[in-house]
Amino acid sequence: MVARFWRKIAVIAALLAVGVFFLAIQLGEANQWERYTEEGRAYRVLVNAFAVAHYGYHVDFFGLDGSDFNINSRGGVISLRISARSPYLKFTPQWNAFPVTINVKSPMSIEVPLLDRTLTVQAIDDIGSTRVGDKGASRNLLQSIRSPLLATVVVKLNIPMNERAVNLIWADRIDAIVLGGGDVGNAKPITWAGGACGAMGFDCDSVGDSRLREFQRWVATLEDEDEDALKAFELNLHELRKRASDGLVQGLVVTAKPDDLQKLIDDSRIQWLRVTDVFVDR
Repeated sequence: MVARFWRKIAVIAALLAVGVFFLAIQLGEANQWERYTEEGRAYRVLVNAFAVAHYGYHVDFFGLDGSDFNINSRGGVISLRISARSPYLKFTPQWNAFPVTINVKSPMSIEVPLLDRTLTVQAIDDIGSTRVGDKGASRNLLQSIRSPLLATVVVKLNIPMNERAVNLIWADRIDAIVLGGGDVGNAKPITWAGGACGAMGFDCDSVGDSRLREFQRWVATLEDEDEDALKAFELNLHELRKRASDGLVQGLVVTAKPDDLQKLIDDSRIQWLRVTDVFVDR
């Protein structure tokens, strides 16, 4: 009788242990996603990850509302308003933006909308490849463009440079910097266009006009537990941290008058330059 009693106790204890184990897993998953509802982490991690991975589209950070999303252990939705990052839409009303959603189903399952790739994004992809650009073709194209037209160009540097050196090449406004070519697995290129940091969910009051320091400030908010979420956007946490630590720029996106852009073609520090958009300066 005693032996049978203790066997029952052992079975009950084993069942309780298994139950506690699976409960801990469930709670762990719940807690992992509850983090993104606290202190604006959905802005800092998920929404900024979307912006980094989709340079072809501008995220309306100011249009975001904390009540637009509710992430929990059962999943949730983050609602964004985006607009194509094209000069043609640069001065058009806000209603040109359109809604997209990021669906968060589980810690291992995030659905990101599929969006068209612009010529600028395709050129950014090539920064991480061995593709050789033709400066002559870009020169001829820029020479054919007359005022009041502006052009957007993607520039690949011969060697990665720090931000100070990049500013010596192009001192005017830079649309975006390219920090990595997506050379880790199938990761997307790392592009930072910047913005109003408060609206992007993190503090960078001392950053000023430095795109690099904005990017570094964002990466500093990432934690190891964000790795799965970043993978959903085809971003690699290790590479993001490496690029932030290195502080080196591989390429840039610039919009300016064709005559001003011509100067970049003869710069020996530039490997290639590709014109990806032309529009009227209004």
